[in-house]
Amino acid sequence: MRYQIHHRTTYDYSYPVAVSHHAATLRPLSDDGQTCNSFDLRIEPQPSDLVTRTDFFDNTVQLFSIQDGHDQLVVDANSDVTVQSRFRPIEGLRLTVADTSEPIQQEWADGKIDTVQYAFSSPHVVLSDEVTALSEKFFRPNQDFLGAACALAAYIHDTFEFDPSATDVSTPIDRVIKTKRGVCQDYAHVMIGALRAAKLPARYVSGYIL
Repeated sequence: MRYQIHHRTTYDYSYPVAVSHHAATLRPLSDDGQTCNSFDLRIEPQPSDLVTRTDFFDNTVQLFSIQDGHDQLVVDANSDVTVQSRFRPIEGLRLTVADTSEPIQQEWADGKIDTVQYAFSSPHVVLSDEVTALSEKFFRPNQDFLGAACALAAYIHDTFEFDPSATDVSTPIDRVIKTKRGVCQDYAHVMIGALRAAKLPARYVSGYIL
């Protein structure tokens, strides 16, 4: 399947900006599942400098600065991407939680640590007793892994109330689990915490332009 992707971000500033620095991660990744055939990035006003680098996850990051006064910034990206299917149908996945976790732990024992950084507590995902108790309800060793993950997602969807006033970026997930109120980032943190408590590495993924 071939896709033409157009992404535009426009900033309208309330007062002129003298100097600005930005990082754009907009070029689609080429890997075993997709190929970025072409990519074009247009920036207005024209940046005074633009540097391209590759980040830890092999994403292309374009760093640029605008050193002339401006009250608007437009970042316009066009991509041509071919996607190849690399996933088995969901009905064909029959791994248990133990089947999924054990090879990952063996990789850590062998020193292959790419995923180990997503397995432990972090500032926004603390693996507390509350989180562990929730995890144990869904991720039992002999439980079908995909079914357990879908069941937890359905539980969050069905029992948690979307309430922007209930939390902020510093709200611990223990409180979210107890009150069952929050927003999308809280739901993601709860899901990540439950997976990590079951020794299944998980991380938060978000696109950005700074």
